[in-house]
Amino acid sequence: MLPSSFRPDGTYDLVRLGKDHDGGYLVEAHSLRAAAQLLTFGLGDDWSFEKDFLRRNPVPLASYDHTLTEGYLLRKSLKYFLKMLIARKSLFSVLKSLWKLIDYKRFFRGDAVHHRLKVGFDGGSSRSLRGILEAGRPDSPIFLKADIEDGEYRILDDLLEHADRFCGFVVEFHDVDLHRERIDAFIQKFPLTLVHVHGNNCGGVCANGDPLAIEMVFAASPQKISQEPQIPHPLDQPNNKGQKELDLKFQPTQI
Repeated sequence: MLPSSFRPDGTYDLVRLGKDHDGGYLVEAHSLRAAAQLLTFGLGDDWSFEKDFLRRNPVPLASYDHTLTEGYLLRKSLKYFLKMLIARKSLFSVLKSLWKLIDYKRFFRGDAVHHRLKVGFDGGSSRSLRGILEAGRPDSPIFLKADIEDGEYRILDDLLEHADRFCGFVVEFHDVDLHRERIDAFIQKFPLTLVHVHGNNCGGVCANGDPLAIEMVFAASPQKISQEPQIPHPLDQPNNKGQKELDLKFQPTQI
């Protein structure tokens, strides 16, 4: 069972941003509208969350991902092209990957900036959250999305220190079985409210059935619409659409 602190204290006004299944997240509506800047860590080849956010609130965007380059997208297109020739794969995959490259160049321009840097610590091609905040725009409040494959644990202390600059935070915690106490301590100290939790069924489960990857959503001054949390929420979707949602179980709340 998951710690009781992992369970939100009610249902909040949530909206879904990003593509269906893996890559989409629920966020609290007021925190989305309140943001003066969007900061995101981790893109891969999917910026659907960022696009949906800016459609609803067109603020400056700074995204950080050291793995995403135009060369990466071009090589991926070539890979699909060779598969089409050799293995008679669909032309659709080739066209879709080429569109990714075009869409990347169209989306990341002007106030939407992609920094080819790793997030975690200051040094070389890596930046800490503190360093990013000090070098970036002063706009506050900030909405932060982080999906950086265990790098999320490196930003938590800086996030606590600068919590007053943030109106919303959505994060995917990985290897939850190894970091339960650290996540629990963060929730207890972080002044933003935990408004939603969702188990990522792509990550698998540990021996006692708890998910190894969990998405959590935090918001400042959120609007509660029910005293009972809905888990999963009606807007949730399984990350792997071929498998059912994970059933989250929580320890009783200590009084």
